Amino acid sequence: RLPSDLIPVSCSLLFVIGVNMKNATGMRLFFLANSALWILYDLTVHPIAQANLMTHIVVVLSVLVGIVRYDILNGLSHKK
Repeated sequence: RLPSDLIPVSCSLLFVIGVNMKNATGMRLFFLANSALWILYDLTVHPIAQANLMTHIVVVLSVLVGIVRYDILNGLSHKK
Protein backbone atom coordinates (compact mmCIF):
# COMPACT_ATOMS: atom_id res chain seq x y z
CA ARG A 1 0.00 0.00 0.00
CA LEU A 2 1.05 3.56 -0.69
CA PRO A 3 1.06 6.37 1.88
CA SER A 4 -1.44 8.18 -0.34
CA ASP A 5 -3.94 5.43 0.50
CA LEU A 6 -4.18 6.92 3.98
CA ILE A 7 -5.60 10.21 2.69
CA PRO A 8 -9.13 8.90 1.88
CA VAL A 9 -9.23 7.08 5.22
CA SER A 10 -8.17 10.25 7.02
CA CYS A 11 -10.77 12.26 5.12
CA SER A 12 -13.48 9.80 6.09
CA LEU A 13 -12.49 9.96 9.75
CA LEU A 14 -12.40 13.77 9.73
CA PHE A 15 -15.83 13.88 8.11
CA VAL A 16 -17.38 11.47 10.63
CA ILE A 17 -15.88 13.36 13.56
CA GLY A 18 -16.99 16.69 12.09
CA VAL A 19 -20.56 15.55 11.50
CA ASN A 20 -20.85 14.35 15.09
CA MET A 21 -19.57 17.55 16.67
CA LYS A 22 -21.98 19.66 18.69
CA ASN A 23 -19.93 22.83 18.14
CA ALA A 24 -20.52 24.44 14.74
CA THR A 25 -17.09 26.09 14.72
CA GLY A 26 -15.39 22.75 15.30
CA MET A 27 -17.53 21.19 12.60
CA ARG A 28 -16.45 23.82 10.10
CA LEU A 29 -12.79 23.33 11.00
CA PHE A 30 -13.04 19.56 10.54
CA PHE A 31 -14.76 20.06 7.17
CA LEU A 32 -12.03 22.50 6.16
CA ALA A 33 -9.32 19.95 7.03
CA ASN A 34 -11.30 17.24 5.24
CA SER A 35 -11.58 19.24 2.03
CA ALA A 36 -7.95 20.36 2.18
CA LEU A 37 -6.86 16.72 2.35
CA TRP A 38 -9.12 15.85 -0.58
CA ILE A 39 -7.53 18.66 -2.60
CA LEU A 40 -4.09 17.26 -1.79
CA TYR A 41 -5.30 13.83 -2.86
CA ASP A 42 -6.84 15.19 -6.08
CA LEU A 43 -3.63 17.00 -7.00
CA THR A 44 -1.22 14.18 -6.21
CA VAL A 45 -3.04 10.91 -6.83
CA HIS A 46 -5.71 11.75 -9.40
CA PRO A 47 -4.53 14.89 -11.23
CA ILE A 48 -6.86 14.12 -14.15
CA ALA A 49 -9.97 14.28 -11.96
CA GLN A 50 -10.54 18.01 -12.38
CA ALA A 51 -14.23 17.82 -11.43
CA ASN A 52 -13.32 16.41 -8.01
CA LEU A 53 -10.74 19.14 -7.52
CA MET A 54 -13.19 21.89 -8.43
CA THR A 55 -15.82 20.45 -6.08
CA HIS A 56 -13.39 20.39 -3.16
CA ILE A 57 -12.22 23.94 -3.90
CA VAL A 58 -15.83 25.14 -3.82
CA VAL A 59 -16.37 23.32 -0.51
CA VAL A 60 -13.24 24.96 0.98
CA LEU A 61 -14.42 28.38 -0.15
CA SER A 62 -17.88 27.77 1.30
CA VAL A 63 -16.46 26.64 4.63
CA LEU A 64 -14.14 29.65 4.71
CA VAL A 65 -17.11 31.96 4.12
CA GLY A 66 -18.91 30.24 6.99
CA ILE A 67 -15.89 30.63 9.28
CA VAL A 68 -15.55 34.32 8.47
CA ARG A 69 -19.28 34.99 8.69
CA TYR A 70 -20.24 32.99 11.76
CA ASP A 71 -17.02 32.65 13.74
CA ILE A 72 -14.89 35.70 13.04
CA LEU A 73 -17.41 38.46 12.31
CA ASN A 74 -19.99 37.11 14.75
CA GLY A 75 -17.31 36.95 17.44
CA LEU A 76 -16.29 40.54 16.75
CA SER A 77 -19.89 41.79 16.95
CA HIS A 78 -20.33 40.14 20.37
CA LYS A 79 -17.24 41.89 21.73
CA LYS A 80 -18.70 45.36 21.11
